[in-house]
Amino acid sequence: TDRRERRKEAAVQVDRGSRVHRFDVDFSGLAVLDVQWRLEDANGEDLTPPRRTSYQHSANRRNDPAAGVAALSDTLGQFSRDVALSVQSLVATR
Repeated sequence: TDRRERRKEAAVQVDRGSRVHRFDVDFSGLAVLDVQWRLEDANGEDLTPPRRTSYQHSANRRNDPAAGVAALSDTLGQFSRDVALSVQSLVATR
């Protein structure tokens, strides 16, 4: 059961109440992800305060859909790194 307890404590998810405010590429080729999020444990208890962050990446070619998709992918990568750093920080303080 001790192992199960540790796994339960480590169960972290991005809050179901999180919201994507913007996820698109504008006319200049700038990809933007604007997201409100927080981390919660498996029981729905807050682990971090709510935060709103914005990520941007410029597409290499303005009128190229593939470049826009790649830029959007980069913004998701930035977001996932922030989530991972938040989880690491939580683990380090427990």
